[in-house]
Amino acid sequence: MTLALLLVAGLSLAGPMLKQSQTREQPITADGAVRFSGDVGDVRFRAAEAGERPHAVITSTWGLGKPTSSVRASGETTQLTSSCSRPSLGTVCRVDWLVVVPADTDLTIEHGVGTISLEGTTGDIDLQVGAGDVSITESEADTVSADIGVGAIDYEAVEPPRSVDVRVGVGEATVRVPDTEGYRVNTSGGASDVINNLGSDSSSSRRITVESGVGSVRIDPS
Repeated sequence: MTLALLLVAGLSLAGPMLKQSQTREQPITADGAVRFSGDVGDVRFRAAEAGERPHAVITSTWGLGKPTSSVRASGETTQLTSSCSRPSLGTVCRVDWLVVVPADTDLTIEHGVGTISLEGTTGDIDLQVGAGDVSITESEADTVSADIGVGAIDYEAVEPPRSVDVRVGVGEATVRVPDTEGYRVNTSGGASDVINNLGSDSSSSRRITVESGVGSVRIDPS
């Protein structure tokens, strides 16, 4: 038993002591949609500036086991994946992403743990995060769906969306949209603090739905 405990302690200490990092850049060639799947790390998507080529900057950090990551094109879709093969025992393992895409790219994101930020995109957004904060700024997406287990989301639209669905298990949800259009707003769940400064237009075809289990909900004009 003592030997086993010593081995566990040794592995827990060795991971951080052997910490190393590697950064690489890969082009994104598919045009239309990006599907992202990750385990642990921070992820940032932003719209490409004029003349800037789409690409991904991938930073892997690990102790005992190097994580895997890949960028693959399939038709009009780019698949981005990263995973840690040897988690637990106090070892260090994460993959951070900076992804630069054409503004109108549709984004589908499934991530385990880490922060997510989306900046200035106009394509539809569908994201699921186990634990982490989500920031969506200067969005012109027509449809947005966000499901977060534990964490906070701050969503800001600069053009009126057609449909916004936000679900947070534990945490805060903030939704800000232009008030130049009316929205049918529905809030549900066990959130202790719900503030809607936008109102609700039952006749509108534009819809905002926010569900929070534990935490707070705030809906404001942007």
